Amino acid sequence: MPEEYRTNRTKRSETFWVLLLMMFLLLTLSGCGSSDQSYSIAGNITSGGAPIAGVTVTLSGGPSGGTSVTDANGNYGFGGLSSGTYTITPMLAGYTFIPSNRPAYLYGNNAEGFNFYASRGISISTTDHTLYAKSDGTVWAWGRNNKSQLGDGTTTDSSTPVQSAAGVLSGVTAVAAGNEHSLALKGDGTVWAWGSNSNGQLGDNSTTNRPAPVQVSGLTNVQAIAAGVNFSLALKNDGTVWAWGLNSSGQLGNGTSTDQWIPVQTAFSGGVTAIAAGFDHAVAMTNLHQVWTWGNNSSGQLGNGQTANSSLPILVGSGVTGALAVSAGNQFTVVLVSSYLSSYLWSWGNNSNGQLGDGTNALRYYPVTVTGLTNMTMTAIVSGDAHSLALKNDGTLWAWGSNNHGQLGDGTKTDRWTPVQVTGLTGEQAVTAGYQDSFASATVGTVKAWGNNMYGQLGGGAIPEQLTPVAITLP
Repeated sequence: MPEEYRTNRTKRSETFWVLLLMMFLLLTLSGCGSSDQSYSIAGNITSGGAPIAGVTVTLSGGPSGGTSVTDANGNYGFGGLSSGTYTITPMLAGYTFIPSNRPAYLYGNNAEGFNFYASRGISISTTDHTLYAKSDGTVWAWGRNNKSQLGDGTTTDSSTPVQSAAGVLSGVTAVAAGNEHSLALKGDGTVWAWGSNSNGQLGDNSTTNRPAPVQVSGLTNVQAIAAGVNFSLALKNDGTVWAWGLNSSGQLGNGTSTDQWIPVQTAFSGGVTAIAAGFDHAVAMTNLHQVWTWGNNSSGQLGNGQTANSSLPILVGSGVTGALAVSAGNQFTVVLVSSYLSSYLWSWGNNSNGQLGDGTNALRYYPVTVTGLTNMTMTAIVSGDAHSLALKNDGTLWAWGSNNHGQLGDGTKTDRWTPVQVTGLTGEQAVTAGYQDSFASATVGTVKAWGNNMYGQLGGGAIPEQLTPVAITLP
């Protein structure tokens, strides 16, 4: 071997070991420095564009954890944290947060601006009659009363609030208005029902109408309720869904088309976090943020590209992942989903009045994106007969679909195939939709209403239909 080759090879070998030693020293020094490095997480929480104080924010999943409570400016923060991956979760009774939690990666950088937006669950449910659960646990109702759905012992319509079953209904935390029946959820996890019972939708093992509330048979540990046309749904704390009443289209989700006079379990063994009832189909969201549908599918409202009804839940695909909230109208479905820093809406089914918000009136058998509400942060979605409403994080409200009674609140009776802003509303924290009417609330105890008032369902007395929001006086 030539001497020159041996010399060059020796030099290259020496250079390699020197470089390797330098890399080792750098890694060692870097490791020593990081052991002393601490990080912080900070963010802000608002609802309707205003800060929320008193939100408990939990930090978990990393090398350390703890809680922080938002101050008067809605700010929270954690300091002195080791590097790692954390999960941030806000909680406050009565509020839903978007997103429900967020990951924070502390590897060389602090986590700043980790903000959340919230909507407040409004305690009003409406169809042609309206139910309102007060903070004192009593229930008040107004509107149509042909089947005693107001619960005041009469069949007389009322354009102003009357108390439902005084002395019987107490401790109520949520209400749901069906076509001609009513549901109330008590704080003890029981469900009570009254009004029409033609298909067993009251769940008392009969088909006898009830002018006063009766307890739904066998249901305990319920956390949420929903009502459609002559059928009812309940979500239990264990993530199971129970249903009763009309089942001609499989809307009870138990694999049959037979009416049920007492609750039966749908085909979920658990994992459901939210439910919605349309006219004759149902929607559920799971803890994996997936969407499932069942029941009538004549307009493609199940979102599986077909029109055959399904008596068992179907997983909706086609990009609908990351679901945050679900809603169901008359043969259509709208879902709020999230990306990392924003949210957007998918819709499918009947679109005769533009209620899918995609700029057309064509039926959609697969999910399509609602136009004009992408790359925004929305906090709630609700659907009525043929219209929908979306609440943005700044407290503005947007509406689309049928507007024959002014239910979109834009001052006209013109159907809108893409979202328009509801007139005069800012700082709103909650929203709900009826058949042809709508409600929004900015603070507890204050409600604005607009749309059809044929049966007095707006609650403002004998007033004509309202094309823009008007304040109503609650009891």
